[in-house]
Amino acid sequence: MEGFKRCKSPPYILDIPSKVMKEFCVCMDCLSEWEWMRFASSVISDQTVLRQIRLLERTGVSVTWELMWTWGQKMATLQELLELLQQLELYRAAGILKQWTPLSVTVNGVRDRREHSPVKELDSKETDNLPHQESPVSLPSEPPVFPKQNPNSPPLERLQSLSIHPEKSQIYPTHK
Repeated sequence: MEGFKRCKSPPYILDIPSKVMKEFCVCMDCLSEWEWMRFASSVISDQTVLRQIRLLERTGVSVTWELMWTWGQKMATLQELLELLQQLELYRAAGILKQWTPLSVTVNGVRDRREHSPVKELDSKETDNLPHQESPVSLPSEPPVFPKQNPNSPPLERLQSLSIHPEKSQIYPTHK
């Protein structure tokens, strides 16, 4: 991995965009069971976790996606993943990840274009031409107008007749 150099904040596996990760997972899920287990056991040493991830394959979930999610939670970096793929000679999967260049990675000594793009700062001459707002905008103090009662709803008198008044209620008669 000569092209990738470590920076202050290395890109983590969880920083990989989902589109790139999906393409990577499709590639890895097509490996034979032996090749995939060789890769997975290099990533996670706990065989119980690997068996649980492998059982998810029956449900249609990408086992590589689950493996990368589990490993990513341990702050694994893209550099570690690429080195592992090179070591295991999984060049196609490594190529998918190499096509995506994160902002914090330097490729062949050339920094990302965002680091070189000059940010234009406005000087006082340019800001003088902009409209200035002297006082804050006040909001109307009137209460909002609510829509009128629905014509299909029952009249208010009828609704009041249905309400229960505790003094008139016969549910719990009081003994005098």
